[in-house]
Amino acid sequence: MSKKANVSFAGEGIAEDWVYGWTIETKKYMTDLTKEFLTDDKQPIGRQNEYKQMLEAMHKGSSVILVGDSGSGKESSVKELAMQSFYGTLKGNLYHQKIFQLMVDAFMAGASNQGELEQRLTDMMAEVSHSGNIIIYIPEFQNIMGSESFHLDLSGAIIPYLGKGNVRIIAAVSPLAFKQFIEPMHSLLDSFTVINFPNPSKEEVLDMLFAKALEIELANKVSISYRAILASINYGGNYVKEKVMPGSAVLLLEDSANAVSLSNRDIVEEADILAQIKKVVHVEVGEPKVEERTLLLNLEQELHKRIIAQDEAVSAVSEAIRRLRAGLTMSQRPISFLFLGPTGVGKTATAKALADVYFGAKTRLIRLDMSEYTGEDGVKKLLGSPPGQGDEKGYLTESIYDNPYSLIVLDEFEKADSKILDLFLQVFEDGRLTDSKGKTVSFVNSIIIATSNAASEFI
Repeated sequence: MSKKANVSFAGEGIAEDWVYGWTIETKKYMTDLTKEFLTDDKQPIGRQNEYKQMLEAMHKGSSVILVGDSGSGKESSVKELAMQSFYGTLKGNLYHQKIFQLMVDAFMAGASNQGELEQRLTDMMAEVSHSGNIIIYIPEFQNIMGSESFHLDLSGAIIPYLGKGNVRIIAAVSPLAFKQFIEPMHSLLDSFTVINFPNPSKEEVLDMLFAKALEIELANKVSISYRAILASINYGGNYVKEKVMPGSAVLLLEDSANAVSLSNRDIVEEADILAQIKKVVHVEVGEPKVEERTLLLNLEQELHKRIIAQDEAVSAVSEAIRRLRAGLTMSQRPISFLFLGPTGVGKTATAKALADVYFGAKTRLIRLDMSEYTGEDGVKKLLGSPPGQGDEKGYLTESIYDNPYSLIVLDEFEKADSKILDLFLQVFEDGRLTDSKGKTVSFVNSIIIATSNAASEFI
């Protein structure tokens, strides 16, 4: 008997797409992500466990919601699905499927009311259902589920198609948006499988970056050292606050490689990673250089140029800063002090001098008069308005989010409301706060000085 020939094709065959239905209305409001992914040289990042969960759910006909912050790898998993489906390596109802992304702005353009938008969505869903080869990808899924930004809720028009299994959707949301807009919709969630993208461990990020480093090296014609990869993991979170791991580390590595390539050098070293970070955060990171070492060794003298006496306080602050830069502090907690004494002895002046001398600018000083936070509304001032109660941002959390390397002064700390004191106890213990919108802000790189007049008559 003759042997069977094994023939494989890379991608769809000639005119294979003709067997599927027309999608004239759909293409007005969606873009073909599969085509974009195939022309993009960047390879997907890890997340194999989450990717397998997505495949299993979609293979059985379910739509999925990917829950994770920007940079966590949600779109990377969608890209992997699009590429593998195009190449024909996935079977059944995932074989040769196309990923189309809904463009919310284009979808809403020119519509006079929600009824018209619902009709557009119904027409698209009918086409997608008939086509047989389209999976809809909707990033920022909350934008059509009643978010405050677009004031648009199309869940009622989507649910009937999901219930029948004729249309499959890959939705992506942040954890905050999921809690606020998606989780309350129980009838909608019945048609979705929820897949969480938690923060990966350092070891998992390292594996992802090893795979990504080769791609970055080829793109920039440089080599990347192992220590540079480690530095991108350690400092990535400080470099780009809008993304989480592994996205923040990848972006830092890409930008550093690009800078080295522009300098006509061949190897990306740890120093290049630290130099790239300094461009963004405007402070020294990593091992202190000669100039900073000199400042650290003579910090008491520099502070005394601005502060009269108070030798003990100046010495304690200087020693703490040296421990911080030497890496000898508890990494998950900020350095904190309580300055006690009567008015006029230099408590706040010492804090201002430290911000000016060490951080290089008084703009790095965040000063809070705690006598203004004696009521429960103080929590709203610090953390922002809760969902549905306005758009006010938290002064403290936003200030540290924008400038993580800052000095926080809490004047007259004892006058604050007990709930405010509890917030700062969390900062001292855990090194972070979560604002009213669900965004977590790290205080690890900040210095906190609380001042008080308590017991000043004995001091």
